[in-house]
Amino acid sequence: MKLLIIGAGGYGKTVADVAKQLGCFDKIAFLDDGKSGNGVLGRCEEYAMFCDEDTAVYPAFGNNTLRMEWLEMLMEEGITVPTLVHPSAYVSPTATVCAGSVVLPMA
Repeated sequence: MKLLIIGAGGYGKTVADVAKQLGCFDKIAFLDDGKSGNGVLGRCEEYAMFCDEDTAVYPAFGNNTLRMEWLEMLMEEGITVPTLVHPSAYVSPTATVCAGSVVLPMA
């Protein structure tokens, strides 16, 4: 499976790091409106060009409201939105971690 991260800033890099440590993605790439190079394939609104049944997409915007808007839009379109839980994080067995959640190291 491939992971496409929308947003190549600090949070996007953090998400990519967690995803790499999980080892469940063959390729990790970014979309960003203000950056190029270093795995950035294009602009944010071009996400559909890079999606197929083997692609998960995560909007990694620091702005929580914007991130929720993108999560809802992606899920409504039937795009896979991953749940990423770092192996060093503790998640209670009674907790529910929903799609679009990222649990960072040592949380």
